[in-house]
Amino acid sequence: MNRIPEWAGRYLSIPYEECDCWRLVQRVYAAEFGIEVGGVEKQSTNMKDREWVDVVKEGLGVREGDVVLFKTSAVNRHVGLVLNHDLMLHTVAGTNSCIERWKSPVWDKRWVSVYRHSSECPRT
Repeated sequence: MNRIPEWAGRYLSIPYEECDCWRLVQRVYAAEFGIEVGGVEKQSTNMKDREWVDVVKEGLGVREGDVVLFKTSAVNRHVGLVLNHDLMLHTVAGTNSCIERWKSPVWDKRWVSVYRHSSECPRT
């Protein structure tokens, strides 16, 4: 089912200049999940630190609130928030935050993995 979480609407149309992709993750995690994920300086471009679990590698399955990581400009650095099996909330330079298909032809070829914060992961 392609249900969009109720909270997603609160984060639509935020200008990128006000909230880049990581700050959007940070804002949603703090307000909706009560989890502080740290500032941009703490963003792990490959998300390999102990705060994050690679749900694909661990075979956990993707769920609402997971963070999908993409490669842009040859670097793993763009993130979006999974809303369901097909849609994400994200923002890129020059746009406002929006909902887009994370498995679309544009993003699918850039997809790296999906991560879950360890506090939300029962296996850690």
